Order: sequence, then C-alpha cells, then structure tokens
Amino acid sequence: MAADDPVWAGHLPGPVAGQLGWVHSTLLESFSRQMVAGSPSAQVAVEAADLLDQMRVRLGDAVLGYVRRAAR
Repeated sequence: MAADDPVWAGHLPGPVAGQLGWVHSTLLESFSRQMVAGSPSAQVAVEAADLLDQMRVRLGDAVLGYVRRAAR
C-alpha cells in the first residue's frame, strides 16, 4: 500500500500520532535525564538535535511527509 492511496491514507492518523508520541516522549525523557544530571543546557540542546536526526532516519516516509507546507 502506498501512502498516497486513499484507502491507506485513511489509516495514517493513528500510526502518525503514535510515532510523533514516541518522538515527544523520548525527547522529554532525554531532556529530563540530562538536566537532572546537571548537563549544561547548550550540551542538552546539541544532544537533542543529534537525537532528532537519529529519529528522523527511523521515522517512515508516510510520517515525514504526512503534512506538507505550501511553497511560499
């Protein structure tokens, strides 16, 4: 099934929400753990950006392309 298939597209909100929830909870856990450990905020920000890059690789194309902004 392709992500642009209308039948498949009707089932996308659940998986997209699940994957975005995973990103959110994983980032919050990482921030919390590092801040409690006393890591400098600049280091936490750099590590969060690295973590987001790693997550982007693992997210499916259907999630990454779920909503596209119009060209400005």
